[in-house]
Amino acid sequence: VLFFDPGAGTDLQNRNTIQAVDGGIAQLSGGFGGGFDNAGGTIQAVGEGSEVHLLNSASVTGGTLHTQDGGLIRILASHQATLTDGTIDAESQVQVDNNGTLRLAGSRGVCAMLMLK
Repeated sequence: VLFFDPGAGTDLQNRNTIQAVDGGIAQLSGGFGGGFDNAGGTIQAVGEGSEVHLLNSASVTGGTLHTQDGGLIRILASHQATLTDGTIDAESQVQVDNNGTLRLAGSRGVCAMLMLK
């Protein structure tokens, strides 16, 4: 598990790619109050069993969320996440677990399969 949790008043800037591959897990957390500035970047899960978890009120601004080959973007049970002015690629899979919340804000598109569990 690769865990990111930026501190209050700061944003982790991603201008390239944050990814989970080959069954790996990347967790993006808002627990310490920071966010994820993803403008021009991609957050992705590639391959069966690979997951990107958005948890503890994670806030992602801009860029693209993407999955392929069985990867999954996932908001865990009882967690919240916000995507502002970002795009969820066509045919990507996003799962919101029981009592989880995904807020979509801004003017970009969502072209994905959203699964509510």
